[in-house]
Amino acid sequence: MGKASINIFLPIVLYRCQGVCVSMQKEKKCEQLFVEVLSREKDKDLPFEIHSIEWLKNNGKFPDRPHRHLHFEIAWVVSGEGLYCLELDSYPLVDNTIYCVPPGRIHQLQASGTTEGYVLSFDTDFIYLATERGGRPFFDDFLGGFYNGNIIRVNKGLESVIGRILNEMIKEFDNYFFLRSEVLSGLLKLFLVYLERQSGSECQKFVRSREVELVTNFYSKLEKHFLTRKTVNQYANELKVSAGHLSDVVRRISGFSASYHIQQRLILEAKRLITYSDANMKEVAYKLGFDNTFHFSKFFKKVAGVNFTEFRKQQGIMDSSTEFPLQ
Repeated sequence: MGKASINIFLPIVLYRCQGVCVSMQKEKKCEQLFVEVLSREKDKDLPFEIHSIEWLKNNGKFPDRPHRHLHFEIAWVVSGEGLYCLELDSYPLVDNTIYCVPPGRIHQLQASGTTEGYVLSFDTDFIYLATERGGRPFFDDFLGGFYNGNIIRVNKGLESVIGRILNEMIKEFDNYFFLRSEVLSGLLKLFLVYLERQSGSECQKFVRSREVELVTNFYSKLEKHFLTRKTVNQYANELKVSAGHLSDVVRRISGFSASYHIQQRLILEAKRLITYSDANMKEVAYKLGFDNTFHFSKFFKKVAGVNFTEFRKQQGIMDSSTEFPLQ
């Protein structure tokens, strides 16, 4: 064919090419939309949340009464006034302070209207998403200390660093970008590393990671089964160690034996029921799994240091109509 023939067919070829390009562009957009929908579906139950205190208040999500949950929570109070309550203890809010709340602990952040800061929550599996495998020494050590309800002061140098990290977390959390979970978990890991550096905790520096993991697993199982399992042997059997070994390791890391923690967890629940409801001794004993009220009374006096009636008088009785998530 000559040049004229080529020129005649060229617009047809170009049209077909453009049609293919348009089709490819549409296909690419559909693919991106499909990925975004999958990402949203995948992350709708994401075991992680982060919000500013201002957002929580404006959206009616800021708890106005004591509560508890099964995940870890960190509250960074940048500025403001009020109280941080953990169980039966309370602490005045201090600017640039981070409050760590372990799973299962009753707590409340009583913050003034001008309080600024962030609240983030997550579970253990979400932390390990950013690691090659679970049981890494840093996270074992950090979570082991987390159960103490650490309070960490933030210095000026750390303030700007973690502020940028949290702002990036909020940006990622509020959008559904590709690999959203992985990015958020990585940012959380970085945030926790800076917290550990700031806290300067040396108490577990030379403790083997395996021992910290054992104690962390013990705390976790105790929180789930304290109403039905009341002996060290029961927890040791489930953790596949001897009762003596479990108690020795728990004592070495926490300063108290495993049986002490079991008793304290039961007494804590008893004190909760007394403080936050009008349950009588028989009802409290029954809820804690004691068949004999007399045995429960002796147990309470021995572990709490005061008898049931005296503690009840010290704490007072809340109105029975007050709603409180004890279940």
